[in-house]
Amino acid sequence: MNGLLIFKMELFKFFKDKNFLLAAGILSILNIIATLSVIYDLEHAAAMHDMRGMLTFLFLMLLLTNSIFVFIYPFHLIGMDYKNKVMAIMVASGVNRKKLFFSKIGAVVLFMLILMLVLSFIPFLLHLFDLSQQGELHDFTERFILKMTYDYSSSGLAFFCWMMVYINIIIIIALSCILTQGRNLSVLIFIGLYTLNCTVIFILSNIPLVADFSSTGLLIFQLLVAIILTGIFGYIGLKTLERQNL
Repeated sequence: MNGLLIFKMELFKFFKDKNFLLAAGILSILNIIATLSVIYDLEHAAAMHDMRGMLTFLFLMLLLTNSIFVFIYPFHLIGMDYKNKVMAIMVASGVNRKKLFFSKIGAVVLFMLILMLVLSFIPFLLHLFDLSQQGELHDFTERFILKMTYDYSSSGLAFFCWMMVYINIIIIIALSCILTQGRNLSVLIFIGLYTLNCTVIFILSNIPLVADFSSTGLLIFQLLVAIILTGIFGYIGLKTLERQNL
């Protein structure tokens, strides 16, 4: 089985995970309701004065719930084959462990990006619609285009840095799940490894400060550090999976 087929198999498996997809659907609906509530609150500030504190609290709790869900879900996606006792069967049937590792990582990253898009897409459209109703959409679009035009290189680098940081997190989650074979202990292992990851980044971040890097140079340096750390954690995860007794 080649890597593309394994990748498709992983995605198919994720999209059949009904319980978590149901939770994502409920969160998406709650996000829409929260967005409509905030828009209504802003448009009827005086009438909603008494309810503003409660709405703010509910909105913050929903934001926290979204963050926890997006954080926990990759642990479930990566560890589900261990928990369902499928990993050993897949390897025994001839699935290459290296291809499985990279296909699973790619599938998780793509699936989580789709999930975050689903959670935020309609609220974002509602926000744009509200801006258009208030006659502010044109100004918002102009500011966005100007920002992307004049700071294109920095914006592009910032996006790649963000993507690399997210892939770095997914790789560390994968390593944690592999080391614990999908057990709940993987969350604690992740916290330890990610703390180490952040400590190394913090120490290395002194180099651009001492060398007086430009903002673009700083972004490039951060991107390189993220790539190197991701490669190290990914290599450890891959070698652990290849030698693991399933």
